[in-house]
Amino acid sequence: MKKWLYFLIIGFPILFTLFYGSLSLVGSILTVGNIGQEEEDVIYLSSAQIHTEFILPLTDNLFAWKKVIPKEKIYLINESKYISIGWGDRGFFYHIQTWDKVKLSVLLKALFLKTPSVMHINFLSELPSHMKLYRISITHHNYQQLLSYIKNSFSLNQDKLPFLDSSFNYYDSDFFLAAKGSYHLFYSCNQWTADGLKAAGLKRPLFSPFKYGIEWSLKDLLMSP
Repeated sequence: MKKWLYFLIIGFPILFTLFYGSLSLVGSILTVGNIGQEEEDVIYLSSAQIHTEFILPLTDNLFAWKKVIPKEKIYLINESKYISIGWGDRGFFYHIQTWDKVKLSVLLKALFLKTPSVMHINFLSELPSHMKLYRISITHHNYQQLLSYIKNSFSLNQDKLPFLDSSFNYYDSDFFLAAKGSYHLFYSCNQWTADGLKAAGLKRPLFSPFKYGIEWSLKDLLMSP
């Protein structure tokens, strides 16, 4: 009895960590899909310390942004060329921007409990220079597939529009909208990005809870600093 208890307390967490680490490594290295498509449209993918996001030309292809953006930020529509969009756990986004700010309580809650998710929206006047960027050529059809995937990630109100999750933001140019789904061990913010690449028929890792699988699959598209 004591041996079984010892295994459950000590052995199982160690074995599961090894299993999950191996799965993440192998899944990140193995890639599927096409890296090169006919250039009918161009999108970008950004990779910061933890999160990856899609950067798209700012249009109303997803939503009429004037009906969505907080009133005090409407001016950004005329000043921006791009919109950056990412999905993730609310607690993770709000409290953990970089690995040095990780809070164990927030991390465990995100991984093991059903917690709310959000969409991070950032209006950009130019492409960001402080993070890795990948330039991706895509057919118009596959771009529409990606837009449909992203649109389906938002929680919508009765007017079929996304709605503000809270007043929290990182910068003057960003905000958070309510989202569908829940973050867990096998579905992270980066796996959401990988599934978006899959929806668009683009090259992506089989399983990428961390950003490194996405960076590996798109390494040939990395833009020069």
